[in-house]
Amino acid sequence: MTTIERSALRSGSAPTDWAARHAHALLAACLTLCLATRAWFIARLPYCAEDAYITFRYAMNWAHGLGPVYNAGEHAWGFTSALWTAVLALAAVAHLPLEPAARVLLVGCDLATLVVGWRLLRGRSPLAAVAFGLFFATWPRLAQMPASGLESGLVTCLLLGAAALVHGRWGGVLCGLLALSRPEAALMSAIVAWRLRLRQKLVWLGVAALQCGLMLHFGRLLPSSVTSKSSVYGIQWLQGGYWLEWLVPGAAARTADGVALAPLTVLLLTGLVAALAEWRREPDESALPVLFGCGLLWLAAYFAAGAPWYYWYAPAPMVAIVLVAFHGLGRSGVLRWAFVPLLVCLAVSWTTATPTAVRLQTHDATVFAQIGRTLRADAAGRPASVMLEPIGLIGWTSGLRVIDEVGLVTPRVARERERGDGWYARVIARERPDYVVIRRDWLDGGIAWAGRGRPFRSPGQAEATMAGYAPLRLRADGPLPEGAAGLLVLKRSP
Repeated sequence: MTTIERSALRSGSAPTDWAARHAHALLAACLTLCLATRAWFIARLPYCAEDAYITFRYAMNWAHGLGPVYNAGEHAWGFTSALWTAVLALAAVAHLPLEPAARVLLVGCDLATLVVGWRLLRGRSPLAAVAFGLFFATWPRLAQMPASGLESGLVTCLLLGAAALVHGRWGGVLCGLLALSRPEAALMSAIVAWRLRLRQKLVWLGVAALQCGLMLHFGRLLPSSVTSKSSVYGIQWLQGGYWLEWLVPGAAARTADGVALAPLTVLLLTGLVAALAEWRREPDESALPVLFGCGLLWLAAYFAAGAPWYYWYAPAPMVAIVLVAFHGLGRSGVLRWAFVPLLVCLAVSWTTATPTAVRLQTHDATVFAQIGRTLRADAAGRPASVMLEPIGLIGWTSGLRVIDEVGLVTPRVARERERGDGWYARVIARERPDYVVIRRDWLDGGIAWAGRGRPFRSPGQAEATMAGYAPLRLRADGPLPEGAAGLLVLKRSP
């Protein structure tokens, strides 16, 4: 070993030199790991996430010529991602089964995200690129997301791609597609688009303006998936601290992701401080500051509005911030000493965070699917309606007209809840659904599960409202325990 090599080894630069020499092989290894971890979750989870089936049903109806509707003939904008719904509708037109198609497309998005993130870091710190690649490939929550069937992976891919390619010929298109991917992402696309050239800004505006078509079609500015949730759950100003807890060392974690990321909080915060210190000394014109600003603003908006914790909201801002954190760790030299502890943490997470992620996605899913099949079998092809929450998997498997308790696809229910206690009784009296899937607690004590207003004003009102319903005895695909998942399946008496 030469004197220079010994000096490099003592100074800690050897790992970085080694990473630079084997960059292509390391990227291939990270991509292979990324594919393997996603495949593991897809094989382990028989069902997509509950809310994914809402988008699936919109996409299927759209593909079959009914328009972007959940219930045939009912004009309700209940999907959050216009882009993801349209992509899935195209998949349905091509006669692809939506669940596996969604998962495969999202795996592709994750592979593209990893490549973009790697290239953003490779020229600055090869070791940081490797660390990011390993984190993105193996962190259980990120590995789980394609199996969810939700649009998170698409949004993350578009955010990184738009920021990285903002000066290229596809910058305007990517920014426009980002604006169509989620309401929050529309604001981030405007931030990224500030760096576009004039011609590309016009392209961005043209693509993003497609959202206006949906606004005109539905006659509203925002989807009911946003407005109904805000109306029912309320806006809890400055009560969303759980969105930032993974960046605050010592914070009492209230979410599964906060608990899982707690061992890395100090490391990630150190990287962000190092990156900010470097940018203060020498302004950075790359995509990294833009991504950091978008990610932090995204989480700050959730915090300010007190948005309820939905784990699939977190990946896009989280990946943008983590990318910058690894940049700071790599440039400051800290990563040379923290690399092995990082690997240990990632390995251990598969014994701690993975069971939690699997449980969250499989929780009650089998019961929901069986309830949906039971309703479909009992209806036997007759037009029928069901009132329930959650609506995703049961609505998808049953195919019945759905009246949902939050108002995502039936906004009139959200307006009824604004009138106060007894809203459930009033909706039942007006809608007269053929079936109801109701929580046992509501009948036992009139407890509101979540959101505004008690379902019934009194036990007497609950008894009078449900007097016309009886438990559905038919069970599809084997016995379904009465009250499974805390739910009762009731059928309106003739």
